[in-house]
Amino acid sequence: MCSHKRCRVEEQHQDQGTATRSGEDAIGSVKDAQIKTCPPHTGFIGGLCFTCGKNQDEEDFTGVPFGYISEGLWLSTSERDRLRGSEVKNLLRERKLVLILDLDHTLINSTRLHDISAAEMDLGIQSAASNNDPNISLFTLQGMHMLTKLRPFVRKFLEEASNMFEMYIYTMGVKAYAIEIAKLLDPANVYFDSKVISNSDCTQQHQKGLDVVPGADSLAVVLDDTESGRSIKKT
Repeated sequence: MCSHKRCRVEEQHQDQGTATRSGEDAIGSVKDAQIKTCPPHTGFIGGLCFTCGKNQDEEDFTGVPFGYISEGLWLSTSERDRLRGSEVKNLLRERKLVLILDLDHTLINSTRLHDISAAEMDLGIQSAASNNDPNISLFTLQGMHMLTKLRPFVRKFLEEASNMFEMYIYTMGVKAYAIEIAKLLDPANVYFDSKVISNSDCTQQHQKGLDVVPGADSLAVVLDDTESGRSIKKT
């Protein structure tokens, strides 16, 4: 026998214990459900599956790298296709297309400093640190020993194009170079953000594939100075 108050307290403890066990069981069930969905793995980031946590090196996984979005990010082809479908819906809702922009001989021209004359060096080369001045179009890339000139009216072009397009930089240059040029073209980081694709992001050597550009399959416009750039491969 127990007092009415004591019985109620014991019942509450029992109920709380049952609720706690139920919560733990529910969490365990969710974890089990997540683990059971792999394989196939949705994708990996930093070498770990973001669904079940397994190591990428230990798994049989074929996917597409999206390191320009987040370092170490890989998506399965099915997840990439899902992302593409979602992006297409967003673009159509916003009434925009995808604009894929090459850099060299398209938006800018670059040359190595050792290839220019002393007279050319005296033309008033500005440091890249002054790239927020819209009147400056000639820059030195610190640490790269390169001189870069923006094409005429390129910033005005980007401003107007941003109203009609979701814009990507896509270059066969190295990542560090692509990022530095993006800073010159977009000092406030309002057009490109992480959408800067370089040669290390390509899935096929010397080939600009649309498989790394969400939503680009049917909505892409390409601005490139070379035939290989214009014939961007779909997968």
